Amino acid sequence: MDACSPDGNADLYGLGIRLGFYLQWFSSILANALLVEEEILATRFALFIFMSATFVTLIVQTIREALTIIDTYTVLLLCFGYHYFLIPTFLWRVLTCFNHKLDPTRWILLAYSPTFYVFFVILLAATSGFQLWFWISEIPNFPTTCASYGFLFSKVSLQGEALRATNITLQVLLILVYSLGLFQYIIQKSKKTAGTQIITASRKVGETFQLLRSTITGMVAIIIIIATELTLSWNDVQGVDELDSAGQLIPFFIVIAVLLHVLWAYYHSSARGDLRNFVIQNPTAVMIPAARSPGSLQTPARPQAGAGIT
Repeated sequence: MDACSPDGNADLYGLGIRLGFYLQWFSSILANALLVEEEILATRFALFIFMSATFVTLIVQTIREALTIIDTYTVLLLCFGYHYFLIPTFLWRVLTCFNHKLDPTRWILLAYSPTFYVFFVILLAATSGFQLWFWISEIPNFPTTCASYGFLFSKVSLQGEALRATNITLQVLLILVYSLGLFQYIIQKSKKTAGTQIITASRKVGETFQLLRSTITGMVAIIIIIATELTLSWNDVQGVDELDSAGQLIPFFIVIAVLLHVLWAYYHSSARGDLRNFVIQNPTAVMIPAARSPGSLQTPARPQAGAGIT
C-alpha cells in the first residue's frame, strides 16, 4: 500500500454499505413523492436504524482510535449528510416568512410520532455535537504525512480553514434549530397545544408540496453522494469498492428489497384508488420535521374509492 493511498474501513463505508445508504435515501424520497403511506413509516424507521447503527460504530471506533480523519469525514457524510436538507428547507421558511401554507415539510401524510420525534432529534443533535468536536478539536490536531481532501463544491483541503469554518457554522446553526424545536415541542406538549390546528387541503395542493419537498431532499442526497464518492477518489482510498463479503452484500440486498417493495406498494395502492386529503402538521413548529402530540391530531377521513377529491 502506498503511504498516501490509505486502506479504507470497509466495515463502515464499504461499497455495499454506501449503496445501502444511497438506496435507502431514495427509497424514502420515492415513498414520500409517490405518497405510498404504508412505506413512509417503514423507510423512515429503516433510515433511522441505518444512521443509529453507523453512528454508534463511529463512536466506538473513535474511542479505540482506529479511524483516520478521512474515515470519520466519510462516515459523517453517510450518517448525517442526507439531513442537510434541513438547511435549504429552513432557508425556504425564512424566505416565505414562516408561512406554514407554503412550507413543503408541513404537507405530509404521516407526522412523526412523539417518541420517534424525540429520538430522531436526539440522534441529530448527538451527530452535530460529534461533528463540532471533530472539526474544532480533531481535524487541526490529527497527525498526517499526506494531504487529505474534502468536498466544498470543489476539491479542498480536509484540514483547511474553509471546510472547517463552513462545517462548524452549519453544525452550530443546526443545533440551534434542534434546540428551539425540541424546546417548543416540550412547551406545546405541556400546554396541550401541539398539533391542534388542522388545515386540510386538496390532494393536488398536497401532491405539489410533497413533490417540492422530495425534489429538495433528492438534490441534497445527490450532492452528498457526489461528495462521498469524490472524497474517496481524491484521497485514493483502497479496499472499499468491492461487493465481495456478507458485510457488504447484506445491507445492499436488504435495501434493494425495500426499494422494490416501495414500487410494489405504489402499484397496488394506485390500483385500489387509495387516496386521502392532506393535513398541515403542527404548523407553528420551528423544528423539521413536525411532530404530533399524542391524541392531538386527527387523521382526516379517507375517502371511498371512486369518490371525488377537490
